[in-house]
Amino acid sequence: MVLETEMNKANSEPTFVALSENNEAMLCKILFTLRANETSPRTIIVFTDGSIDGEGATSVYASACNVDQEELLESDDEKVALKMSPLTEGEWSIVEQALEKWQQGGLDGSI
Repeated sequence: MVLETEMNKANSEPTFVALSENNEAMLCKILFTLRANETSPRTIIVFTDGSIDGEGATSVYASACNVDQEELLESDDEKVALKMSPLTEGEWSIVEQALEKWQQGGLDGSI
């Protein structure tokens, strides 16, 4: 998955365009970002495309990028393209815990 970050100028919400496995563009909103631990070079981005799943809940996704090792695919003044990778089992566990706190209002957008 490729992540292009861009601030939505109208409401200052961080949004990006992600390409699905079918190579379809999806406009997504970043819910929050985190790191597995203080020494991890991988940044985990938790986001939604606003779709609703079969149980009526908002679909939420997560991917990781290694910004410290400059996995930039391209960059200009307004957009950045990053190489995204799947999460490990341990990272998914951390995301699930963070989502619980976030749903309870315990996160402010970044932990």
